[in-house]
Amino acid sequence: MKKLLCLILSLTMVFCILGTPAASAAAPKDSVIVRCEQVFYNFHPLEGIVGFPNLYVMDQVYEALTRIDDEGVVQPRLAESWTIAEDGQSVTFKLREGVKFHNGEELKASDVIFTYTLAKEAAAMNYYCGNVDRVEANGDYEVTIYLVQPSVSFINNVSEVYIMNEKYFNEVDGQLLDQGCGTGPYKFVSVDLANEVELEANEDYWEGSPAIKHVYLRPVTDSTTAAVSFEAGELDFMQVSNISGYQPLVDTGMFNTAAITTLHTAYISMNNEVAPFDNKLVRQALTYAADRATMVIIAYEGLADPARLMSSEACFGVDFSDATEYDYNLEKAKELLAEAGYPNGIDFKADFGIVMDIIGGGFYEKFATIFQQSLSEIGCNLELRASETYSSDAATGNYAIITQGMTFGYDFSYAEGLYGTKGINSKNHARYSNPEVDELFLKADQTTDQTERAQYFKEIVNILVDDCPTIPVFHKKMLYAWDQNLNAIPHVAANHPYYIYEWSWN
Repeated sequence: MKKLLCLILSLTMVFCILGTPAASAAAPKDSVIVRCEQVFYNFHPLEGIVGFPNLYVMDQVYEALTRIDDEGVVQPRLAESWTIAEDGQSVTFKLREGVKFHNGEELKASDVIFTYTLAKEAAAMNYYCGNVDRVEANGDYEVTIYLVQPSVSFINNVSEVYIMNEKYFNEVDGQLLDQGCGTGPYKFVSVDLANEVELEANEDYWEGSPAIKHVYLRPVTDSTTAAVSFEAGELDFMQVSNISGYQPLVDTGMFNTAAITTLHTAYISMNNEVAPFDNKLVRQALTYAADRATMVIIAYEGLADPARLMSSEACFGVDFSDATEYDYNLEKAKELLAEAGYPNGIDFKADFGIVMDIIGGGFYEKFATIFQQSLSEIGCNLELRASETYSSDAATGNYAIITQGMTFGYDFSYAEGLYGTKGINSKNHARYSNPEVDELFLKADQTTDQTERAQYFKEIVNILVDDCPTIPVFHKKMLYAWDQNLNAIPHVAANHPYYIYEWSWN
């Protein structure tokens, strides 16, 4: 009996010695920690859309009827197909059958109607849904969205409207700041807006269970802290906002890295409703005082191109051939300030109680400092102040001048949300309103003739460049680094840079 017991114990020890490492090596990692460079502040699908950090989370939890791919082509999501009416005044969507919300409810046409009915009244959604007249169901799995006016661009806007579950919304009385229920590959586990959002895989996801089961999205606003945490293995994926730290990460050969040419503009937003930025001459003067070439080199290590609008010539309809060229010209800036009534410059804090809110650390602070120095050379004093609420402040107009970044689309129609009156309280951070610009955007949206559309857009470009509602700084590359064993896929849209269900661990 003793011999048998010894044999059993010996075999057990052998299996433990041999079996444990093999099992450990074979076990796939099932969680990922992602750095977000801003603090979260609202996960309500019809409100949080105005801030990038919110979108990073909501893209994992919610879905729209469509999605725009990296080539600018509209692709199916919750809608498997659609038909645009010949007159361009309605679109009929066929919904996927069997798609479940996180509460177990099946996606139905009624949920789409419910979402769009609310979206029509939401200020942040005005650009995307302001032209929606009504939505009607054709059975449980088909809806037709009728428009007030024909719109070529509406099919692109559909991708920005996350579909909500009517039953869940009513159960929580619409309180979606820090909770939610979508159809996406991940669902909320816990939310601490300032520190971390935890998500878990939706095992009933219509495209299949995600490979990564647990996701932790953490706001780390300081770029140096983020870099230290990443190299220490406390973060698995991050956007690199300290540009100087990117190449060293590449050079180690220890991480996956990517510099993605993205549709994104870093810019200085001036609130056009606030003096002295309500004066076009002042805005023009400050635009001449922006040394973009130096900003690109010093603030972004040369990995960007100077910008003239919050859109580039990679975008259909952007033509600068007849537009004013704002080269770096301090003498011209002084002349315009004098013409505006400020021959001795402006002390923004003393004269108007204004300071410039900046995204602290990284390239935003660097180019803001360069701008500040240039202004001092034309007699203007502008104090800088780091802010962690810049996204929400910019969307609501709770600022005077601020650093910001914004994505744009492959077609200039997208810029209506950035410069059109309907974009105010959403992505038109400058709160710029010009009836002529609004009318030209409308005309361009009501014709399918690309030559006509291009001409309308060219007129808009000329007006916007002259009006200087914002100071575009540069079109940047988005820099990413992630664990060498993580199969991550960064995308070109700065507001939708990743979908974690596409990722996996080696």
